Amino acid sequence: MRRPFAYSLVAVLAAAGASLSGYLSYVNLWGSGCEKAAISCSASASGPVMILGLPNCVYGFAMFFVVFVLALIAIARENRNVQATILWLSVVGTLFAFGLSLYEISWLKASSLPACVYGFIFYVCILGLNILQRRTPHTSPVLSQ
Repeated sequence: MRRPFAYSLVAVLAAAGASLSGYLSYVNLWGSGCEKAAISCSASASGPVMILGLPNCVYGFAMFFVVFVLALIAIARENRNVQATILWLSVVGTLFAFGLSLYEISWLKASSLPACVYGFIFYVCILGLNILQRRTPHTSPVLSQ
């Protein structure tokens, strides 16, 4: 898979994740809360899972936004440090979203699919694209005459 195409897909997935978590962050911080959100943001009747005093979707938004910006940089130029950082963040994001999804589904007994599951799916796709990108041999085209 060619690097610009792979990181374009990463950017699209990160933008989708940032949009979802950004919407939920807005609803929880300045809006009406989870009760009136268009998507189920928590299994808990008392609202979202709080981490260090902030709803978990705020952390998801921050990670997705950073991955989005780094993917744009990776599209523009090849930089191993940027690519490694995207890989690292995709692992952290996958574990973060998986842990929250598992907690909300099994511990809080979610009645509907919590938004963390969608974040988990986005991060698994981003992680998969990063792994494919790293395993693809980087060969330059041979000029034939």
